[in-house]
Amino acid sequence: MASASADGTIRVWDPQTGQQRTMLEGHRAEVNDVCQVTVAGKELLASAGDDGTVRIWDPETGACPLTVPTHYPAQATAWVAGSLTIGLGAGILVIKPRAAR
Repeated sequence: MASASADGTIRVWDPQTGQQRTMLEGHRAEVNDVCQVTVAGKELLASAGDDGTVRIWDPETGACPLTVPTHYPAQATAWVAGSLTIGLGAGILVIKPRAAR
């Protein structure tokens, strides 16, 4: 389970205990949304920020292997049919993240 925060972080929680597992840092402004994505069979997180980026995170390691500049505040994310749909202040962007080669 993960939550977005106004302090620019994403917090990953243990749903069994309610304890925080880790905090993901990298956005330079408020994080508006976070969702689970699956890239190359791996469960990752996507976060949408007011800093004009969407970041893909590995919640196990805390690494951010992909930052997508959106040029507008990213307000929402949703994993739909193998693609990441991003709601922006100026429309919708759909991307298909791939594993690094």
